[in-house]
Amino acid sequence: MNVNTIWKFSWVCAIVIGVSVPAAQAQGIKCWTNQYGGTECGNVVPPEYSQKEHAEFNDRAVKVEEVKRAKTSEELEAERRAAAEEKAAEKRRQEKEAEDQKLLDLFGSEDDIQTTLEARLNNIDLSIERIGNFISNTEKNLGDLKNSLEVESSRHLSAEQKTKIRQDIIEVSQRIQKQKLILSAKMREKDSVRAEFADYLTRYQQIMAERAAAASEQEGEGSNGSTQATE
Repeated sequence: MNVNTIWKFSWVCAIVIGVSVPAAQAQGIKCWTNQYGGTECGNVVPPEYSQKEHAEFNDRAVKVEEVKRAKTSEELEAERRAAAEEKAAEKRRQEKEAEDQKLLDLFGSEDDIQTTLEARLNNIDLSIERIGNFISNTEKNLGDLKNSLEVESSRHLSAEQKTKIRQDIIEVSQRIQKQKLILSAKMREKDSVRAEFADYLTRYQQIMAERAAAASEQEGEGSNGSTQATE
């Protein structure tokens, strides 16, 4: 009879007859499930079962420790992935919370968002108006320059004067073209600002809805706690 079998026999007998096994013998008794599904006990867990679940009992047959089975490499890798995903999710949550707070610091209400949008659009419209006036006036100057070369009196202009007028025509045309590009950019900016503030409004509404839901949930939990306390 091997050592484990002896320990098992002594310990089980002690439980059956209600007599404690001497502390020197019973200290650190370990029990495990063998390959057949049965329970074995002894002072040392056999190597083939050392990575599986087992329990340790004191001299009064009271369980003092339960050792879980060793996790497989796949389980450990899954835990690492889960921990990494949880950490990433927490980081995203914190970043979203920070972004939400920035938005709330900028706007105290939906009316604030609308008012700020209108102010931004008005400023852009003023710029568009100024650019449009500049282009209109500059195109008139360009027309005058071109006419100065075409009218009958241009025959009295010197070659140097005509060269200067042609150079002015080129420069004025370039300025007009540049201002038209700026004007197009300003028109696109209006669309961009509208889209930006539409996002602000949507996010603001979502934040307020989430906070209202959280507050309602907390009130519900508080009511349940008060009811239970009263009972």
